Amino acid sequence: MYALGIAYANGFGVEYCPEKAFGYFSKAAEQGIVGASLDLGKMYFHGTGVEQSYQKARDALAFEWYYLAMSNGHTEAKVKLAIMFANGHGTEKDSFAASSLLSDAVDEGSRLAIDLENCF
Repeated sequence: MYALGIAYANGFGVEYCPEKAFGYFSKAAEQGIVGASLDLGKMYFHGTGVEQSYQKARDALAFEWYYLAMSNGHTEAKVKLAIMFANGHGTEKDSFAASSLLSDAVDEGSRLAIDLENCF
């Protein structure tokens, strides 16, 4: 399921279709595929392949999927959550939580977290 989501999300060997990618990522996330949780968070955050409803609702769903991915050990999800906490997207603004998550991601070797470290 997850591989099909990646294929449709990027147009690899199939026609680009974010709506189909979203469906496959959803099924893969339900099966516990951590990367799919992260990709669902990205899709909600950017409004790709999902209904273009209220930004605030999409942010809350993105936050939930990023949190699930982080809870299952995905370092990039920590960086995404840090950014959301820093800006108050999908959650209350929380500089301490943002810094803590970013610091954890730096400790785990995230290049993006290292680049962002001085921004928080």
